[in-house]
Amino acid sequence: MSTQHREHRSTPAPLVPTAIGLVLGIVLSQARSPLLGGANCLPVAGLLLLGRGGADDRRVRLAALLVGVACGLLRAEATAVLPGDHIGRIASQAAALVRVEGIVLATPRHQPAVRRNPHLPFPPRGSTRLLLAVRTCNGTPRSGRVQVQVYDDVSALPAGSAIGLSGWLRAPQAAGNPGAFDHAAYLRGRGIHATLSVPGANLVHAARVAEGWAGSAALLRGAAWEWLGRYGNLSRDERTLLGTMVLGHRSVATPDLNEAFARTGGLHYLAVSGFHVGILLAASWWVLRRARCSEPVAASLVLVILAGYAVIAEPNAPILRASVLGGLWCVSRMLGRGRSPANWLSAAAALLLWIDPAGLWQPGFQLSFLQVAMLLWLGPRLLRRGAGHAETWTTALLIAGWRRVGQLLVIAAASWLTAAPLVALHFERIAPWGALHSALLAPLVVLTLLVGMAAVPLAGVASLASAGWLLQACCGLLLRLVEWLGSWPGSLVEAPAPPVWAVLASYALAGVAIRLLGPDDRERAAARPAAGLMTLALVLLCGSMWWPRPFAGPRLCVLDVRAGSAALLQQRAGGVWLFDVGTRGNFDCAAVVRDASTALGLSRPEAVFLSHDNLDHYSGLEGVRGDARRLSLWSNPTLATRVGAVPLTRGASSPEGVEVLWPPADLPAWVRENDRSLVLRVSVGSLRVLLPGDIEGFAMTGLLELAERGAVDLRADVLVAPHHGSVLPPPTRGFYAAVAPRWVIASSDRPRPDLHALAASLFQDACRVLVTAEVGAVLVADGAVAPAE
Repeated sequence: MSTQHREHRSTPAPLVPTAIGLVLGIVLSQARSPLLGGANCLPVAGLLLLGRGGADDRRVRLAALLVGVACGLLRAEATAVLPGDHIGRIASQAAALVRVEGIVLATPRHQPAVRRNPHLPFPPRGSTRLLLAVRTCNGTPRSGRVQVQVYDDVSALPAGSAIGLSGWLRAPQAAGNPGAFDHAAYLRGRGIHATLSVPGANLVHAARVAEGWAGSAALLRGAAWEWLGRYGNLSRDERTLLGTMVLGHRSVATPDLNEAFARTGGLHYLAVSGFHVGILLAASWWVLRRARCSEPVAASLVLVILAGYAVIAEPNAPILRASVLGGLWCVSRMLGRGRSPANWLSAAAALLLWIDPAGLWQPGFQLSFLQVAMLLWLGPRLLRRGAGHAETWTTALLIAGWRRVGQLLVIAAASWLTAAPLVALHFERIAPWGALHSALLAPLVVLTLLVGMAAVPLAGVASLASAGWLLQACCGLLLRLVEWLGSWPGSLVEAPAPPVWAVLASYALAGVAIRLLGPDDRERAAARPAAGLMTLALVLLCGSMWWPRPFAGPRLCVLDVRAGSAALLQQRAGGVWLFDVGTRGNFDCAAVVRDASTALGLSRPEAVFLSHDNLDHYSGLEGVRGDARRLSLWSNPTLATRVGAVPLTRGASSPEGVEVLWPPADLPAWVRENDRSLVLRVSVGSLRVLLPGDIEGFAMTGLLELAERGAVDLRADVLVAPHHGSVLPPPTRGFYAAVAPRWVIASSDRPRPDLHALAASLFQDACRVLVTAEVGAVLVADGAVAPAE
């Protein structure tokens, strides 16, 4: 065995078991393990273990593991309780009007008005999002951070300024539908437990320049953003790209920019991580060493540069982790000590998890540490393979350049492959071309990073700022390349998230494969089984995502589309029907249906039933038609002629499994459109579900008369509340009494206290009311009705 190999194997990493124990402790705390009560005994057990027969390496590692578990358990429990003055303690699901003062922590991001619903009855409003460190609320001192959304353009507010705002405070709202982005979980992962909605810029008042460490750091972030603005030839998209990719200002990234990089599988290039900090460290070290600085001096200067970059970038786990790793590398160079990357990575993980144990569950934290661990394993092997001898310096230069490009491409592809299982788990999407796209993007990303990092401090030189053509060329070329790669067929595929066991199993197989290869890559006999294990890991991951799910039985999911209506039905035969697909909100209702279908493991709808001619019941029809290969369309007679649907009336032929109770074919012309709504009854297993559209007094009265004559049977186990839960005193009470439901579901954008009161007075505890504005989407399965997970 070579000396280099022995040194690689003998490098001490005493913090690895402690970091692993810290992670295990945090995981156990989430499970509310019985170990919580005895967590204080674990360090004592570790010390007793050391005292029995000496302290060999195995006992030391076990003791460090136990100490880490105890620290993880206790720290996670301590941070789970908000301080008494935290803003999150007064935020609830019911919005409250408050006056808040605080410090702007990040560059505000303005989102121009975009009409996402083609049938929106009013012009949409743009908004500005900013992050605020709270100082007072209604004059009372408060702590914590709040995400603010101002429905106006206040992006001119600099980071670091102290402002006052008046608006509606509430707790972050959880995902309303299966497959929807869980904004509440995302904010909780960033330590944000409250949101503030401000109607207009007139309710935002700048007070003064903030003081203290948080204010000073925010001022530096704002100044760095302003420096980029001195390159006047940059377009808005190019400046946003630089602010996001170079400065780490994720708050300024637009949804379109995020989506463009996601389609290429290169979203990790957009989010500042160890890759970016590593480029900065390597470039700074190379320049300082070429300037004949000694290693200690160069390491000290690089440490200062990394510290400054960590301040001007928005604080997040990847940047902090990379800064800690880079700082430890600089310290080792300054002191002339040996290097232990595994120990450094463990120290960074332990530090970040001690500060914020909840960060363990953030995708950014998991992805960044996993990818860095892969790079720590792959990097030395690539460098050793790059060594060689050439006859002339020109040949040596060409060979070295070719090898460096190849190494960069291999690292980029390996980074994508490493992240793919976690990306599929957290985001339910995968970029099949991601490995190739990451490799193709890598050289231009590195060039843009180098030019952008140099451009920020040089923006103060007028002559250089006016000649920003190189910066503009790099950004423009990168944006065009991303757009072109994202346009490839099948560039982004959405699929249900793989089971956690499949993700863990794929990483376990990859870990065994890496172990087989050995640290010096000399075991050629292990190459084939290692490659086989890697292939098996990918097959397991993809198979768990696309393998057909077993039929779970008939299900009806009433989606949360705010002021609108949409419900997905999976039939006994496995087909999927959609009842209404519309909203008055400024979002694409068809996209909500698409995401929910994917999350529930359903195919695209085969038939759509539209109750009546109101946009909050059909605004997403065009999108559903675009998604479906073949689609049957049914509606009431007045809407059928406009959208090319088959008209349905009581007594006429209807699809098997659908009972049409209303409207009759001979309705007078003066009847309002709401009272022309289809009233349908379908079966979900043993449950009968009544879907009455937006019927009002005339239709309810007519149905009650038909029921008295025995012409229709209104009884149902589940009633989707007519007209989104509105209560009309005379007819509604009789209608609900005739239906006699055990569950009432209201698709509404606001609470319905009148509906709760009506059900309580009629049925006492025999009927449960579920309003989507209160509980999100509702799932009806055989014998059970409950909020959808």
